Amino acid sequence: LELMRSALAALSPDERELIVLHRLQQVPPEDICRLVGCSAGTAKVRLHRAVASLKDRFFRLRGGRHAA
Repeated sequence: LELMRSALAALSPDERELIVLHRLQQVPPEDICRLVGCSAGTAKVRLHRAVASLKDRFFRLRGGRHAA
């Protein structure tokens, strides 16, 4: 759990916001786009990138790398 907290803290504020909205508060991308002021497609792309960044940071903190 501590590794995940550290990985989340290492994200940019924008990435962290997307992760929290979608994964923790279960806000769908169609609603996220209205909250952050972008199109639904852009919200989905940003969310995908934020999740990839979170995974990368988590595995680096864990001392390894993961297959994409």
